[in-house]
Amino acid sequence: MARFKLDDGAIVDTARAARSWDEASEWDGRNHISKATGDQFTHETLYKSAKGRYYIVHSSQWQGSRDHAEEISLRDAAAWLLQNEHELPEDLAEFEGFDLRAHDMPVNLPEGAQRVAYLDNDDKEAIASGSREEIARQLTQTGYKVVD
Repeated sequence: MARFKLDDGAIVDTARAARSWDEASEWDGRNHISKATGDQFTHETLYKSAKGRYYIVHSSQWQGSRDHAEEISLRDAAAWLLQNEHELPEDLAEFEGFDLRAHDMPVNLPEGAQRVAYLDNDDKEAIASGSREEIARQLTQTGYKVVD
């Protein structure tokens, strides 16, 4: 476990975190690739502090690299959790259905998703709805990369 200083000077201790979530990964035939970072060598773990702050610890397998932490918004925490195949905790329930605008990353549609908020080609808020395949088609037509 480790302690980190956030940008605002607050100290967070992973050993005292109220909760933590590991990144999801996919096997590419040779390596496990992080869904959070997109590669095999850098990793992320999301934590919720005892005071309710969400922060990500960034780590790397590269020699000489140092782990570091950054605080993220509730919206970004919800997007990270959904991208990494986790259920949302109660304090993030307002983001259920996930918000694709939070990150510029490939989209994993959770099983059972029936509605997804996104920005259309005119940067206006829109809702994709229907079956998983219909939602994926709507998002792909708008330029999002939907992955299985």
